[in-house]
Amino acid sequence: MALIICPECSKEISNHVKSCPHCGFPLSEESNETQKVEIASVNLKMEASKKKKLITLIVSILVIGVIVFVGYLSYSKQKAKEYSTNVNLLMSEMLSSGSDAESLMNLTSKVWYNSIYKKFDNETDKYTRKNGYWESDFNNSLDYLFNDSSTKTKIENIKSSEVKVSEMMKKSQNPPKEYEKVYDTLLELNSSYQATIGLAKSPQGNITSYNNSKNEKISKFMELYKKLQTQLPNNN
Repeated sequence: MALIICPECSKEISNHVKSCPHCGFPLSEESNETQKVEIASVNLKMEASKKKKLITLIVSILVIGVIVFVGYLSYSKQKAKEYSTNVNLLMSEMLSSGSDAESLMNLTSKVWYNSIYKKFDNETDKYTRKNGYWESDFNNSLDYLFNDSSTKTKIENIKSSEVKVSEMMKKSQNPPKEYEKVYDTLLELNSSYQATIGLAKSPQGNITSYNNSKNEKISKFMELYKKLQTQLPNNN
């Protein structure tokens, strides 16, 4: 039990009495009002605490969202950069290998032509005049060319690059959105590359059709190569 001061006579009385025993001043309503004020105060404090927790939660969610978004952008940029690097390496490998193929095709054409028309040439005489006289069949000259150690080395290099290109093409699948057109052109370039090195490794047709096919394939390859160069985004 606690003592309180009567608001009427200012004497100490019990806080449980309904009226002052000294002056008869009623106290129950005031006690009820005091209790209501105390309850209301507690409720307000609880509401304020809830709001504070809610605001803290919202801010935390926003901060996490920003961190995730920034992380995603950084990840996407890194993946795009890696993809660009792979495409550039792939193009470089194709160009180097394609250059070897072009060199071999040009020599093949030269041996073929000189063997048929019996043209002297320091570069082709060892194939067209292997034993000091003209070969009666140009196929023999071509056989000498493709059995030569330097030609075999060049073909092995082309085949090695072909394997590398195939592996790098697999890595180029599922491109980032900004590289979808790049990938489409890359597929075309790879198809052109395969056709070019295929003709270099295995000549077909007659001298005229071979030269036409050689020129068409090289021209198509370079056209697609240059197109791909213009499509690559700048990821610096």
